[in-house]
Parts: sequence; structure tokens; C-alpha cells
Amino acid sequence: LNELMKHLDEVVAGSFELEITETTAFHDVNRARKVLEVLRSHGVTVALDDFGTGYSSIETLADLSVDRLKVDKKFVLKMFEDDKNMKIVKTIIQMGKVLDLAVVAEGVETEDHAKVLASLGCDELQGFYFYRAVPADEFVSFYKSFRL
Repeated sequence: LNELMKHLDEVVAGSFELEITETTAFHDVNRARKVLEVLRSHGVTVALDDFGTGYSSIETLADLSVDRLKVDKKFVLKMFEDDKNMKIVKTIIQMGKVLDLAVVAEGVETEDHAKVLASLGCDELQGFYFYRAVPADEFVSFYKSFRL
């Protein structure tokens, strides 16, 4: 983050999103709060990744300057196997909405995942159902094929 902060003026506002894991953000909350505020003041959006897998405090979440909550894939992948995981997914989505955060579900691998998550109000879906990860050297041609 220190290196990024040095070059922040070079980042075009709104074109860069930083994902920070819950564990990292909650490790040193005061430092994370300060860094995230600076980043957001420069137009960088911030996503809290792996939400629900660490030591979350709702009070701290409400106090951190983030734009998105990312529901960890371990909950999404098991949401049809275990009612508790489904409840966790629903709760994270609802909490994100109450806090005016966009909610992203990771690990969407089936049409059923996509349909249920959309019906629960999840804003964005990520996972192999939409497209498999591509190696870096293939990304440029992949990107060009989808540009309008």
C-alpha cells in the first residue's frame, strides 16, 4: 500500500478498485481506516474481500471506508448443502444493503447459484459460471474480444 500511495495521483479516478481482505483490514483497524480514506479521496473504490472468514466486527465494518462487500466463495459454494451457509449468504447481502455497500458474491459456479444470489439482491456475481480464469498472457486477446 505504501508504494501505491506514492503514485496515487497517477491513478485515474474511478478506474481502480483495491481489494483488501477482511483479515488485513481488521489486523490494524486504525491504519486501515486512514489508508482507505486516503485511497477513496483519490477516487479509488475499495472492496472488502473474503468477508465472513476472519474476525469481523460489525462496528468496525460500519466505520471502515469501503464500497463493496465480497461474500467469500466458501459460503456460496456450500449454500445449497447447508442451511447455515445459505443464512450466512443472505445475512451478508442484507447487511451490505443496510450499510449502503454493493455486495459481490464470489464462487458462482452454477446457474442455480446465479439465480438465487440475484433473487437475494446480490449486486454482482463472480465465478467460473461466467468465465474461467485466464493466464495473464491470454488476457489481452480475451479483453480485446469483449471491447465494444
